[in-house]
Amino acid sequence: MRTRVLVVFALVLLSELVFGSAGAQTVPWLESPPGQILVVDNNLQEAFSADDVNDPADVDNFVTRLLTRVDYVPDVVMLQEVVRASAEGVATRMSEQTGYPFSVVVGPDETVYPPGHEDREDQVVRETAILINTATMTATGPQGFIDTSYSAEDGIPGQRARTKQQAYSGLIEQQTGEAYAAMSIHYLPTQNWFDDNQVAWQYKAQWSDELAVFLEATFPEDATRLLVGDFNNRRCRTRDETRECETMPFWPVVTSTHGYTDALYSAGAEAEIGTLKRIDYIFGRTAFAAAASDLAYTEEDKADPATFYSDHRFLWGLTTSP
Repeated sequence: MRTRVLVVFALVLLSELVFGSAGAQTVPWLESPPGQILVVDNNLQEAFSADDVNDPADVDNFVTRLLTRVDYVPDVVMLQEVVRASAEGVATRMSEQTGYPFSVVVGPDETVYPPGHEDREDQVVRETAILINTATMTATGPQGFIDTSYSAEDGIPGQRARTKQQAYSGLIEQQTGEAYAAMSIHYLPTQNWFDDNQVAWQYKAQWSDELAVFLEATFPEDATRLLVGDFNNRRCRTRDETRECETMPFWPVVTSTHGYTDALYSAGAEAEIGTLKRIDYIFGRTAFAAAASDLAYTEEDKADPATFYSDHRFLWGLTTSP
């Protein structure tokens, strides 16, 4: 009897160590190999509705689901459509469920409309964020936001033009000292803001060029650059993506002109291309050892409050060693 009690006690103790008192896995987690980082991205849609922001369920679902689908504890988490509370909510839940400390290093204000821009003719929106695992990464300068804007004449007639602010930061991978220049991006959806699709697509190519040039001019040459987020642009002109296709203007600007690699296109499984609509990307001036999106996230999952986290499925990419 004493032996059985000791065995049960040992199992309970092991469960506490591995899963924590609340049942979330906290250890053991593998860290990404030295010189490699695991980058995660999601448009979380936790910004424009106060009801969404005040209800933590979607954030909980996102973090819980993400952590069942990655092999390493994430190093960098890029988010779009978040405000301060939702970005910090992700950081808190990542910390609780992994046992690693996560922090928002560049993020938005309490609402998507940052103070000090009320008198502008355009509407300024800030809802992008960069989070890091502070046990594996260190944030360095410079950091802040850069605008992507367009002429009101090219927008929908009578609608106020909207300028989006994209978060950026220098980062250091602690094991090797490798430097990174990271940017979290959210472009405007074409159908909601532009009168002409072709004009919108050209703006997205122009913005991609401007952002890549900005990172090149702002950070040291040896910093591995990352352009990550919701580009609101499919890769192929046809609605069904194929590996060989006539691409939208932004994609060759990023990949050919500026030498970035599309993580899912280069390192994802074959099902990543052409299975589902793809407008979220992880681009890096590096190769990727592996990459995936949450292809198992079904319409049924989105319809169920117990599993819904966003209309966008998350994606991740593991960089290779330099």
